[in-house]
Amino acid sequence: TLQVKVTVTLEGKAVQLHYWATTDADTIINLTNHTYFNLSGHDSGCICDQELKLYSTQFTENDTGCLTTGNILDMAGTALDFRDWKALGKDIESSDVNVQNVGGYDHNFILPQDGEFALCAEAWSPKTDIHMAVYTTQPGVQLYTANFLHEGGVKGKDGAVYGRFHGFCLETQHWPNATSYEHFPTAVLRAGELYEHVTAYAFSVGK
Repeated sequence: TLQVKVTVTLEGKAVQLHYWATTDADTIINLTNHTYFNLSGHDSGCICDQELKLYSTQFTENDTGCLTTGNILDMAGTALDFRDWKALGKDIESSDVNVQNVGGYDHNFILPQDGEFALCAEAWSPKTDIHMAVYTTQPGVQLYTANFLHEGGVKGKDGAVYGRFHGFCLETQHWPNATSYEHFPTAVLRAGELYEHVTAYAFSVGK
């Protein structure tokens, strides 16, 4: 029996998600949030000109099925290098095998915090000057760029159609496929223990 509680609160210009869970038997748990962001606004199309910065130096490698292989790779010199500000579209269709495997970005980036609530990512739109900062206690953040929203797209409000690369996600979480690799942080919640994580998306104007 897994008991889960999530609160969503607005604090100033930040949306905070607070997760708790308890279990009466050991179980796997990895709660996250899959909101799509487009900082250029509703029905503004591709997010390729929007810039991203990740507070990470490594990522977990994926295979062609988007499943982690267990290998931990350095971001430097790859299409996944977001250590400094970079437009999402710059390398989103590059020949880098890590991008080709998933048709864009769908990767877990390793975060240095060990349960501490800290900045893990920033994003910014040059069209609107809207800035978003992401804070979390989690050990990883998954960047996803809506690689599979094509073939007619998804219909939204006011007749908008959301297609490939029309949004991005920053999903704070444990590392994917963690149960397969002993050197990954565990995603197992033990009976009687408390699972608790916090993530916040804070908005402002200006990079």
